[in-house]
Amino acid sequence: MNQEHWTAAELKEFYRTGREPIRQSIPQEEIERRFAEAAKRGEVMALDIFEGPDGDTSIRYAGKVSPEEIARVEQAESDNKPKKKRTKYGNKITYIGWKKFDSLKEATFYQELMLRVKAGELKCVLRQVPFDLAEKERLQYFADFVAILPDNTIEAVYDVKSEPTRKSEKYIMKKKLMKELWDIEIQEV
Repeated sequence: MNQEHWTAAELKEFYRTGREPIRQSIPQEEIERRFAEAAKRGEVMALDIFEGPDGDTSIRYAGKVSPEEIARVEQAESDNKPKKKRTKYGNKITYIGWKKFDSLKEATFYQELMLRVKAGELKCVLRQVPFDLAEKERLQYFADFVAILPDNTIEAVYDVKSEPTRKSEKYIMKKKLMKELWDIEIQEV
């Protein structure tokens, strides 16, 4: 089966089990009928329902699960879930497709830059570009974004920062070193 047409749930299951998903195309009325019959018997249908690439509603697995079994599994899952830690500055990790961003603000700014690429203002945008600041101490600065113009020159080095991180001594030192060593002024967003 072509992985391009897999749902996120199917891909996750494939990586977890190594088995390809099995699909059956079932009309919506049949799905509803199966749910109604299961409900009359006091059972719950476990279905992975999604709309396939051809527009059909499809299921991957249809099985009967008792309410007690569902409660037991949910309890086991909640017991095993690690507690979410609050990030240092309260930022929320955000994904755009498979790309991971440290904050929603960073992801939003990336989308703005990509609109400029599509408009032809920029040639490309590089993410998490390392700049060496001191060889002996192996001190590096990682720029959030480096915008490249169509003539292959750097438009700007952008860093998405919150107020507390802008005031960080370590960041201020790295910003000064970037200006001294690379003659690059970091554009804070």
